[in-house]
Amino acid sequence: MIAFALIIVGISISGHIVGQNAYDFNWWIALLIYAIPAFFLSALNGILLLGAQKLVKHNYFRICIGLIPSIVLLGFLFTLNGSLEDIDGPMEFIAISSIIPIFITYLIWIRKFLKSDESASV
Repeated sequence: MIAFALIIVGISISGHIVGQNAYDFNWWIALLIYAIPAFFLSALNGILLLGAQKLVKHNYFRICIGLIPSIVLLGFLFTLNGSLEDIDGPMEFIAISSIIPIFITYLIWIRKFLKSDESASV
């Protein structure tokens, strides 16, 4: 749920910025339209992180598996546009507004499971 809340904030901020550059872009509409993919992205990210935490034993593999959503979103950004200069489509908008919140959630998750592993070994 942390990722979903952060993605909604990211959509609001990036929608406002894009709305200033584009004449016919309304950031309230962007918030309504892109909230559904944001929910699915955050849910898939949460399922992946929980699955990695429960099924994988080694911390190195957990960290690598947890990076998959961030790498996929970076791949969307660079294969669709080639640069981060302008936003041309909905996939780029979702990738830009989702990559930072998903990575923040990933860092919180790493800290949480490393802390729990550390306290379990004591």
